[in-house]
Amino acid sequence: MIEIRNMTKSYSVKGGRHYVFRSVSACFPEGANIGIMGPNGGGKSTFLRILGGIDHPDSGSIRTNKTFSWPLGLRGGFVSHLTGRENCKMVSNLYGVHPRKIGSHLDQIKELSGIGNYFEEPFHTYSSGMAGRVGFALSMAFDFDYFLIDEITSVGDAAFKRQAKQALEEKASRSKVIMVSHNMADLHKFCDIGVVLLDGELKVYDNLDKAIRAYLPKQTTDVPDPEERQRVVEIEALGLGKIDIPGELTKLTESVASLLRSIEWQLEQPNPTIAGEDAEFYADLASVYLRLGDFPKASEWHLRAVQENRFLLRSHTALSNLSERTQNFTDDNSRVSAIEAIDIKHLGGRMARLRILFRQGDYDNALELLECIFEDHPKHATAWNFYAKALFLLGRLDEALQAQIKAIQHGEQRTQHAAEVPGFYLQLSQILAASGNISTSAQAAYKAYLDPKQDPSARFSDVHETLQMLDERISV
Repeated sequence: MIEIRNMTKSYSVKGGRHYVFRSVSACFPEGANIGIMGPNGGGKSTFLRILGGIDHPDSGSIRTNKTFSWPLGLRGGFVSHLTGRENCKMVSNLYGVHPRKIGSHLDQIKELSGIGNYFEEPFHTYSSGMAGRVGFALSMAFDFDYFLIDEITSVGDAAFKRQAKQALEEKASRSKVIMVSHNMADLHKFCDIGVVLLDGELKVYDNLDKAIRAYLPKQTTDVPDPEERQRVVEIEALGLGKIDIPGELTKLTESVASLLRSIEWQLEQPNPTIAGEDAEFYADLASVYLRLGDFPKASEWHLRAVQENRFLLRSHTALSNLSERTQNFTDDNSRVSAIEAIDIKHLGGRMARLRILFRQGDYDNALELLECIFEDHPKHATAWNFYAKALFLLGRLDEALQAQIKAIQHGEQRTQHAAEVPGFYLQLSQILAASGNISTSAQAAYKAYLDPKQDPSARFSDVHETLQMLDERISV
């Protein structure tokens, strides 16, 4: 157990003292992995230094029988004129590594740090990133009850970050972590409970998502909106509160909400850092909003993506598709023309042009375009469904029936079209009814009704996976 009793910590500043903590007391549950959140300058790194014995409180105490690593990610603690190897050897001797094992022990540290021959150079020649990597690798060479981690995943390139996380996961199987991070994906991966440091106070939450919700800015004002209250009453009247959903789905949706708030908050900060292409980041975020059904936000971020990269076909195509969802066709033709200018044969662009032709009632040209699509994509189920619809609207029922059968056959063979298949059967029912085959029409409609519906967990799982990836890519 870790117990804090009346701890105060301050620093001398011009005109007085700056208090990081004022008489804070708290008790951390036994065996929990702890995530620490707070604004810059809120005392997170100071708290880790006190736990690691590098710094001390003005008054009060921390009582525990646990062992702690030094804070990973901090440069301090190394002797500047000694080489990386000499610094690590000195620490290894202090921690009792046997002289016969010291050579292999240091070689393992060098390999994990990934700094190559710089390991043999004086520490003062290291960049802050190199120093952090050596500090991390050195910590991983020992066993502690708790590893103290200060934004370690922001150190080094992508390859080192992967190695660091793998090493940390291996340690987490037998040790615990106390982690400071702005990266909510890392906190979710490694931590069970949350601690919020804010305005000199320290508050422990028994659930990480509760801590994240308490720390990140609220999305609504403190004054209730009368219209919002009325909507809540109307939703409650539907009896949704009485529906029990699986515990795993509840946990998943809470994590989705926390990750989304984290990413939104970071994007609102001045000059957030995004790993990789900004345009792809915005497009991926837009895809999350689209899956969640927030079409205006999806449009907003896809627009941001094409502003960053005007050749990003996926966002141009998505914006055209969203015009159907929002019934806003003002820029749809110019959007599709932009896709065609980049790649005349792009499937997304052709399907977008097809929808415009359907809206205009130009079914003959729609059929010509579909035949061009079939040259490159002969088994595209959605295209066959459009083909059947055009033929049906032109009164060519026999041809429409054959096309609809192909749409269903190809749709049932490909998992990416599974969600569309019930709609294919409904259109088949319409064609059959128009052909006078009422009994078979009813069977087709009933088949659509009986078709297995998608588990909602799958939708949230996909969203969660994307949000975790995005949260890893952004930092402030």
